[in-house]
Amino acid sequence: MTSTEIHVPISLNRNFVTMSHALVSSLAAKADFPGDWRVIFTVSLDTDQDFTSPLLDWAKDYPVEFRWVDRKLFEDFGYFGTGLQRMLYEHTADVILMMDADILAVGPLTELIDLAGAADVVIARPAWGPPPDVDLRELLVSCGLAADGYGLIYDGFGLAFCSPKCCPPYFNLGHLAMSRDIVRHMGRTYPEDVAFVQSRYRSFFNNQIALCLNIVRNRYPYRAMDPKFNLGNGLDAPIPVIQSADAISYAQLHNTVLDRRLFHYCVKSAEFDKTRDLDGWDRLIAFCARTDIRGIGNVLLQMGFRSVL
Repeated sequence: MTSTEIHVPISLNRNFVTMSHALVSSLAAKADFPGDWRVIFTVSLDTDQDFTSPLLDWAKDYPVEFRWVDRKLFEDFGYFGTGLQRMLYEHTADVILMMDADILAVGPLTELIDLAGAADVVIARPAWGPPPDVDLRELLVSCGLAADGYGLIYDGFGLAFCSPKCCPPYFNLGHLAMSRDIVRHMGRTYPEDVAFVQSRYRSFFNNQIALCLNIVRNRYPYRAMDPKFNLGNGLDAPIPVIQSADAISYAQLHNTVLDRRLFHYCVKSAEFDKTRDLDGWDRLIAFCARTDIRGIGNVLLQMGFRSVL
């Protein structure tokens, strides 16, 4: 049976702990893992709490482990270092999932686990668009790498913009699926790329940019993740801005919503704000009790939270 490790970077505070609790509860209830599984939280040093905190009492009922980020990594890179730490462990499971804390499982992940376990490939969803403050083409060319020809399309193309269309393996870092061998190999060189990117840019997306650089220069195989495994909560009225064979069709988005497996609730709105509505389990219960939620994504997210309370 295929075993799975889920690695999540967090800070030890009410907001992150509530998201972590919801994530683990949803994985236990909905993910239908094909074998043994556990969640490993890598914790930033920006706290005066420790792992005996009552905030973590819920974790005793689940296959969960908490680890501190390496102090030098955190001093050098801050929260980016907490995310980087996940790549450096001696991973033992067959399949490794890298997730953000703001993820909620709403369906089985068996299909994705089987796919990641069968081949050494990086599986992730292409980013919505290019980073607003870094020229990826210029970066790749400056490192002696090709600027084009990667066979991927930005997720926002045809929905939010008409150009650019094609992208390198610049993936949404909220959810990655990889085999153990890929992650172990990646861990040998990814820190170099994080340090390189951090030395040149001050982008919020530096870790995603570094991952792109690492995949390209190591020539790792990759494939686009089915959107149902990383579905944003910002979905409202998915009507393409262009009508062409290149644009994602309304029917495709409709099918993704119907067959949703993971919500990545990173989009802030008046109806839902993770820093407000998950700042304690009581806040989550209050969000689930509301009857004025608008937007397809937020309504479905609320349904998902209700199912694990």
